[in-house]
Amino acid sequence: FGAAPFDIAVSTPAGPARAGTQIRYRIFSDDRKAVIFTVSMEKQANTVNAEGGWVFQATDGTGKPIATDGSCVACHRQQAGNDYLFSLSADRLE
Repeated sequence: FGAAPFDIAVSTPAGPARAGTQIRYRIFSDDRKAVIFTVSMEKQANTVNAEGGWVFQATDGTGKPIATDGSCVACHRQQAGNDYLFSLSADRLE
């Protein structure tokens, strides 16, 4: 699959992301004409979990939720010291 070019910043100068912060990106087909899936994460103020309040979700191209089987959490927990955020350039997804 192909990925839309992106590079997510790993930190904010003011510290951890505020509650309500949302990060979303789409993964496209090689011809970039169809969305294969969308990945999102949201920091929720009232969520107490091992991921600092971040909640992860993935959907297919039609918006139907996809089970991630903990794959999101497994990588993000490794970045606990950086508010569970990290950079990943599009070329590392292909």
